[in-house]
Amino acid sequence: MSDASVHVGKPPPNYNFQEWARTVIHFHGFVGLPNMVESNTFTCVGHQWRLVLYKEGAYDAEQLVSVELIYMSDKHIKIACKISVGKASAGNYSGPTIEFDVDPTHGTARCLIKDIAKRENIMKSLVDGTLVINVAMKLADPTEVPLELRD
Repeated sequence: MSDASVHVGKPPPNYNFQEWARTVIHFHGFVGLPNMVESNTFTCVGHQWRLVLYKEGAYDAEQLVSVELIYMSDKHIKIACKISVGKASAGNYSGPTIEFDVDPTHGTARCLIKDIAKRENIMKSLVDGTLVINVAMKLADPTEVPLELRD
């Protein structure tokens, strides 16, 4: 789901046209899942991704939940990403904005977000046993303006 926007008039120089692209991932039966679970491939900001959930945290942090974005495309990009966990609607992001420089030609196609939430809080936020993770991304380079909007 992405929100539509309409621009009227000529934009000022350096105006950032990037909108947040949103994907909601549902991990059903959270309690019975193994520590590491990988989502199916999804498309966000025009690129392919997977989300890995570490139910017991990365590096066995036991009381914390971590996630990792895996970049499945082959082009070097820089993204800004916000991830929230729990009952929040797809448009309400509580997590901080994190920027990643993803370059698969140099082996940096994984973006770990360690210890995103305490497991006790996750357990309180399940929806009928399902963990809902909201992912919002946009390209981090605001100079990448669509061609039709450039001078």
